[in-house]
Parts: sequence; C-alpha cells; structure tokens
Amino acid sequence: MKIRSAVKDYEVLFVGDAKELLPVLANNDHFYVIDQNVFELHRPLFGNIDEKRLFLLKAEEQKKNIQSVILIIEGLLSAGIKRSSTLVSIGGGITQDITGLAASVYFRGIGWIYLPTTLLAQSDSCIGGKTSLNHDAYKNVIGNFFPPDNVYVCGDFLRTLPYRDFLSGVGEIVKLFLISGKGGFEEIKRNLKKLMARNKDVVGESVRKSLSIKKEYIEEDEFDLGSRGILNFGHTAGHAIESATGYKISHGEAVVIGMDIANSISCNRGMLSADVRSDIRREVFLPLMKGSIPEEALDIKNLVSYLKRDKKKVGPDHSFILMDGDFAFAKFNDVKESEIERALGAVKI
Repeated sequence: MKIRSAVKDYEVLFVGDAKELLPVLANNDHFYVIDQNVFELHRPLFGNIDEKRLFLLKAEEQKKNIQSVILIIEGLLSAGIKRSSTLVSIGGGITQDITGLAASVYFRGIGWIYLPTTLLAQSDSCIGGKTSLNHDAYKNVIGNFFPPDNVYVCGDFLRTLPYRDFLSGVGEIVKLFLISGKGGFEEIKRNLKKLMARNKDVVGESVRKSLSIKKEYIEEDEFDLGSRGILNFGHTAGHAIESATGYKISHGEAVVIGMDIANSISCNRGMLSADVRSDIRREVFLPLMKGSIPEEALDIKNLVSYLKRDKKKVGPDHSFILMDGDFAFAKFNDVKESEIERALGAVKI
C-alpha cells in the first residue's frame, strides 16, 4: 500500500512471517529503538543487532516526552550514527511518537523505518506521519509531521499482545469503520466478535481496510487543516478521559467512550436518532466497554478541566466531531459544557 505525502512518499508492506524482517534487523548502518517488552518477547528475532546500535525504550505514556527524545539522540551520537544512516523503530504508538520525532530532528532529519507491534499502531497510527509528545499534564502538544520511509506490518507481533491492548486497537478500528459510512458500520457489526476473538483472517482484513480508510483522509489533508480532523471522532473526550483517569484505561477504550459521548450529544441535538445511536452503542461500543467506567472519567468538572487543554479547541466552547443519521461527520466548535454533562449521564454502564 503506497501512501502519498508532501514530505516523502512511503509504503506499507504486509509481512506474513516475522522471519521476513531479518534483513531489516541485521543492517550495520541502522540504529534500533525497540520497546523493551517487545524485545524480551521476541528476543531471537533481534539476535543480530549490535548492542551499540540498540536502544531499549520503556514504552509508557509517562515516557512520551521530550526527555525520551533527547535520550535517543544521545544514543545516536554515541553510536556514531550519520545523516545517511537509518533509525528503525519497533513498538506501538508511544514508541512511534518518540522515535519519529527523534528521527525528524537528528541532523535535521534522517531516514527511519517503522515496525508497528500493536493492533492500534498497525491499523491506525503507522500511517499519517504524525508525531506527538506530552508535556506535563498536556497531551500531544509537541510534535510534527515526519512519515517513515517504510512501514512493515507483521501479524506475528500480535500473538504476544495482551488482550486489553488488543481491544484498544479494536476501538480505533471501530472508529475508522464508522467514519467510512453505514456500510462500514454494518461490516464491523458482522465481524466484531471474530475480530475480538483474534481470528487471524478477520484481523488481517480489518487492518488493511482500516488503513485504506485512513489513507483517503491523510492524502487529501495531510497536515490536518480540514477533512483529516474527522479522524478525531471520539478523541476530544477520549484524550480528556485518558488524562482524567491517569491512563487507567487504554487509548482505544477511552476513544470508544468518547465516541459514545459524541453520539449522545448528536442525539440530543436531533442530528442522530435514538434508534441509530442505540444500535451503534449496543453492537460495537458496549462489547468494548469492559467493566465499569472509572468514576473520574465521567466527572464533569474533572473532564472539562482537561477538555480546556485540547489543542483543537476553538473559542470559549468545546470542539467535537459529531455524526448524523446518514453517517456524515463534521466538526462543531460550539459544544456547551451543559451538553457534555447531559451526555455523560447517558454513557454510564
């Protein structure tokens, strides 16, 4: 799958067996940044990497900051990495964000390759070229656009992915299928149980379909100035929920709750019928909302305090992506706090 970009075109290569990655993992001119957990779980795969060219990253939200980028740059300098060398990033979205930004600023930009190892990264974040870092309590306020040279998607990495992290990826897949239209909703509704059960064929098909949906948006609006904003469906409240709960719930789960909140707002505005909202909630949201939602996630004062920090916020009110009954999506910058509070009461389980 080829992705057009004003920065540089790149390609997503689908790999059936992790052993096919060995040529990428045994290059003396590469520098490797690998999620520490992934390294331990797949140690034989990385046996030919020179330790001097290896940086193990503890991939957690608290590490997604500029300090981690500096540590990688120090590793690049220590290993004598030149501008002509390539950085190879192996891990999930946090690893991608940190390494992508490091690659973009080291010698004003060096080549990099990405091997996503989570379902969320394989189905969504691996394309689009965004890098995003946190600063203090502010989420994703530092970043740029710097796509990799190539992306290698290998399903073998998903075998060792914890189920909760797998479901986080399913949440983003649901989002992408919904924004593709009513047909996408019907398709994900049919396949959700098999997808959640990790059916290999359904997972592979869902990853490819998700990337093809996202590809249309990022090629049309690479730098997020218009239509690409639709991809933020569920993310306004989702990001706030992640922060408000101290990341007790996964990104995908937070996005599912965020989509449910957005649909409740749409329903209350008369844009979305109660029947359609209920159908979506019952068929694809509730199966992914495992257990009770943390109390702090639905506390209006707590949530609004983080919503005010949303970088997409325009004016005094809040910005949400909302859908209508025809599965058409648009950004609304006039969502009131009272609307959010009303919607919160409708998403509790």
